[in-house]
Amino acid sequence: MRIKEINIKKYGPIENKVYKLGNFTLFYGPNESGKTMMVDAILRLLIGKKKGNSSIYKDIKGIDRVSEDPAGFVLIDKNGEEVTISSGEFAKTFKIQPDELRGILIIRNSDLTITENESSVYSQVADKLVSTDINKIKVIRERISDRAVTTDRGEYKNQEGKKYKDKYNVANLLVEEIEKLTSTLKEKKYDTMEIEMSELLEEQKQIEDTIKKVKLLKKKELVKDCKKLLEDLKRIEKELSTVEIYSENDLENISVRESKIENTKKQLEGLEGEINRLREKLNNISVELRDKNYYLPEKISLNNKAESLIDEISSYKQTYIKKDVYKRRAATLKKWSYIPLVAAGIIFLIFLLLNRNLILPFLISAGLTVISIVCFAVLKNTNNYLKKEEEEKNKILSEGSAIFSMGFNDIAELEYEIMKSQKQFKEFDEERKRLGFEETSHETFKNDLEKKHQELLAELSREQDLYNKTLLALKVANKEELKEKLEHKHLLDSERKKVRSILVKNLEVLTNSKLNDNEPIELLEHTIESLLSQELALLENQSDEELGSLIRLDIDELDEKNAEINQRLEKLRSAISIFQNTIHKIAAEALRYGLSECLPVDDIDNLYISDIEKLKENLLKFIKELERQKEYDEIARNILSEIEVEEKSTISRLFTESNLIKIFTDITDNRYTVQYDDKKNRPVVIDGRGRTFEPYQLSAGTYDQLYFSIRLALAEQLFGNEKAFFILDDPFIKYDKNRLKKQLEKLFELSKQGWQFVYFTAKDEVLETLENLQVPDSTNNALKDIQIYNIVDS
Repeated sequence: MRIKEINIKKYGPIENKVYKLGNFTLFYGPNESGKTMMVDAILRLLIGKKKGNSSIYKDIKGIDRVSEDPAGFVLIDKNGEEVTISSGEFAKTFKIQPDELRGILIIRNSDLTITENESSVYSQVADKLVSTDINKIKVIRERISDRAVTTDRGEYKNQEGKKYKDKYNVANLLVEEIEKLTSTLKEKKYDTMEIEMSELLEEQKQIEDTIKKVKLLKKKELVKDCKKLLEDLKRIEKELSTVEIYSENDLENISVRESKIENTKKQLEGLEGEINRLREKLNNISVELRDKNYYLPEKISLNNKAESLIDEISSYKQTYIKKDVYKRRAATLKKWSYIPLVAAGIIFLIFLLLNRNLILPFLISAGLTVISIVCFAVLKNTNNYLKKEEEEKNKILSEGSAIFSMGFNDIAELEYEIMKSQKQFKEFDEERKRLGFEETSHETFKNDLEKKHQELLAELSREQDLYNKTLLALKVANKEELKEKLEHKHLLDSERKKVRSILVKNLEVLTNSKLNDNEPIELLEHTIESLLSQELALLENQSDEELGSLIRLDIDELDEKNAEINQRLEKLRSAISIFQNTIHKIAAEALRYGLSECLPVDDIDNLYISDIEKLKENLLKFIKELERQKEYDEIARNILSEIEVEEKSTISRLFTESNLIKIFTDITDNRYTVQYDDKKNRPVVIDGRGRTFEPYQLSAGTYDQLYFSIRLALAEQLFGNEKAFFILDDPFIKYDKNRLKKQLEKLFELSKQGWQFVYFTAKDEVLETLENLQVPDSTNNALKDIQIYNIVDS
């Protein structure tokens, strides 16, 4: 059985990889180049990743690094027949357990350990060699041990939920106690006490029945009274039903409505007076406002004219703002205009009289004359300005006189009159506006009052309607009639309470139970009928003679006799209770230790001699059954022990008869041999001096050599003459160079014998060693001894 081809179409980053495998195929590449991912893909193609195989993967780190299953297949040659494995069907196809494949043929992450359950793998191989099912026998042994009543040492178990030891010991002790108690009970005549108690209880029952019948006779009269009271109560209830509709709330409601109607009428009366006063006031305001509006156009015209006149006065003042200066100037010029002219004439005359040269005086006179002419010209201009000013003023004063129908001496008087007029107009307009606002406000208020008046009228109508409907519904003419109805109702209600109270008290005496004063009349009637039909019915079977005898009996004497019987019963109960407590303790002890199936009854508070004897019988059966089960457990264990001895001897032969396990002795230069320790269920190593070592006591390299040799030996035994493949993920990483070379040479030698090795490594030493071992292929036709793939290149 060898792998011919590995075809991985898709697994994580690996895509479309096809590898043809020889007897020794090396996959070489540095770390993180994808070797481990390749091994994961091959393992999942062979075994699958199903729930049932989860234990195969629990020690493989990173097997779940890719969530999906690989797409591809592994092509396997089995005796010339090609088998394609793609979905984990290898184990089923080749009839090999998944943990055998993982523990023998596949080495992951440099871990050469068989698996966690190492002895299980040895047993599985042994099973196939001797055609037995050792692992199933072990399961049977575990089940027998789990169900057994004794431990492996033959002692009764005392584990959680399986207290066989305690039950067995307690059962024996309880049997002894029951035997002692039974003997004591017979000595104390316990059975006689029970008979006496039974007779007394019967006598007590007869007396209590007699007392009951006597009391029933006396109750009979009381029941008759109750029936009479019930009839009275029904009559009152019937009469009450005619006035039941009347209530204090109705009276209060009618009173409230009368009060509301009266208050609404008063509100209407006050509101109407206020509306009339408001209407009169509104009329006065309207008359006064109408007068104001009549004179408003005249007032507005006068005010507009005054406003226009103000503009003229303002323009006049702006234009003739310097009139006083011009007046002073005119006065001055008028005074001095002739002086230069007179002076020029005098100077010219003087010079003429003196017969002097007249040129100079002429020039002076001419200059003075020019000055005088200039003064006259300025004076004329000033007079013209003052004339225009006077004309403009007169015009304004004339317009003011026309507007105000009065004369004015100057502009100041006119301005005063204009201001007075404006003030009057403003006061007039403000008064007009005030009257208008007051009219609107009063009109709105009047409308609100009128609306409220309508609402009150509607409310009054509604209240009167409701008042009339209430009287109509109550079928009364007025409030006084309703008061009379209510008084009558109160009297009936008081009478009903009195009758009901007496009836309820009588029924409480009759029924000896608490009743509610407000119990429905139907329930009270039913109670009376029940008393007649049930309790008093007992008297119907009595003859008149018997009833006469009963009525003559004294209840006090009967009670006294009953008390005497109770005293005697109490003494018997006290004596019996001592034994009952002992019986109860025995039963409670049986319950406490899980022996409830031995109890004859469920109620352990009332047990008799017959019950305790039955308990003893059941306990003895239980003890006998445990002892018989103990014998069966011992027989089963002896049979399984014999099978186990045979099993261990079979596994030992795996290590003594295998040629391949001797590789370990060769690799270690004959320093160590391997044996199987039957007691520890694992291999041990013996050195040349006869000393025994556990595998974990060996060096890391020797440890790996040991387990690789064991894997080879197991495969040899498992597959017999047929050779198998090994998938090795850097298995000898802990070896030194010499040991590695030696191991690889052994593998190469085994590959030539037909064993197939698929070797994954990152170590250059492995590549170099295998290249040196490979026989050169001179013909290029023969298959190479060692097939080498570089993971990176591929």
